[in-house]
Amino acid sequence: MAKRARAGIPASDDADDRLSALPDGVLHTILSFLPARQLVQTSVLSRRWKDLWCSTPCINIDEREFDIGSGRNVQAKKWSKFENFNTNLLLFRSNAASVDKFCLYAHEHNHRDVDKWIRRGIKYCPADLHISVLNDVAFKLPSLGSCFGTLRKLYLHNVSLGNCFAELLSSGSSPLEILELRSCWNYFWDITSGTLKDLFIDSCIHHDAHPLVITAPGLTSLRLNITNTSYADGISVYQTTALAKATIGIQSPGFFPVDNQRNLLRSLFSVTKLELGGFETKALLVDEFSEFQEFANMRTLLFGEIFLDEGCVDVKLELLGSFIQNAPCLEKLTLYCSMVKEHCEMEWDSKRRSINLQRHNQKAFQCPKLKVVEVLYEDDHHHRLAELLWVITARLPHASITLTKLR
Repeated sequence: MAKRARAGIPASDDADDRLSALPDGVLHTILSFLPARQLVQTSVLSRRWKDLWCSTPCINIDEREFDIGSGRNVQAKKWSKFENFNTNLLLFRSNAASVDKFCLYAHEHNHRDVDKWIRRGIKYCPADLHISVLNDVAFKLPSLGSCFGTLRKLYLHNVSLGNCFAELLSSGSSPLEILELRSCWNYFWDITSGTLKDLFIDSCIHHDAHPLVITAPGLTSLRLNITNTSYADGISVYQTTALAKATIGIQSPGFFPVDNQRNLLRSLFSVTKLELGGFETKALLVDEFSEFQEFANMRTLLFGEIFLDEGCVDVKLELLGSFIQNAPCLEKLTLYCSMVKEHCEMEWDSKRRSINLQRHNQKAFQCPKLKVVEVLYEDDHHHRLAELLWVITARLPHASITLTKLR
């Protein structure tokens, strides 16, 4: 403190100088983590910070900062304040500064306002575009136009997408690598891209009469969450030799038939990590009439809420074996709330203490590289899981088997 006083520099000013001395690029990176309202508020910190927000490469418009409410509880005055803020934000921002990321999170209380903000965001041609519009009906997304030539990551929530969107994807004009579609209304039947690496489709509604066809030779990660209102005609994935990880969840198997489930599984042969949830038992059964291509690269497999049909656990283990026999390099198997139903009243056959998991050619089932079997469960009122563990241990003596109760 004495040294600072002799130098004529107050302690607080010294701290300010250290922060202000940082390069604009570093300060912009810090500011990029802030939503728009907080971003603008940093202008009061010092003269050095006064205009920094104008050139920050990230714009994050979020109505939650204004506590507007939703449905019948919408507060018109707060929406008006939100609209005025965004108008000034986009008006006074430096036109010379590039925008790397544009994010919008808002209810569609006023279609014209939301459409105007989205169009402005597209005009910036960011590399990362996030649009989330909350409403009972999907918001019609304006044309991405020239913006598509710069996009590397696109996140869309509750928007309506037509054939023009699919045509842009297949045009080869975009370096797009990550595409996330959540609760979107899709009026196209194909996703074709030579640059796409990560695809996530969550609870979307497929309004086309054809199956969805995904053709992405560079795809390394695929995540699909299929609800009862989407893709009843199936999903086909082609040119998947680069695919390393796939997570497929089916919320209502009755609306995604067994044939669709099997066809989808056949296209995932190159994965090293596979997570499946909600699949029907028949879809996983390998028999002499319908064989899966070998999952030669698979190291990790997770089953979530699978093999829950009525029947003995030993029979279900045979069915499990009919699937994992096609993964000769499998090292870890996780059973998440699978094999036995919670609150099941059917008694376990206490007389049968062993089971032989067999291939379709009647040879004893073996998985020599399987080292870990993890069983995750919620309840076990009849000690059926303990019996399951005993049987698995007898058949896989070299695997480490754990039983974990979920909270």
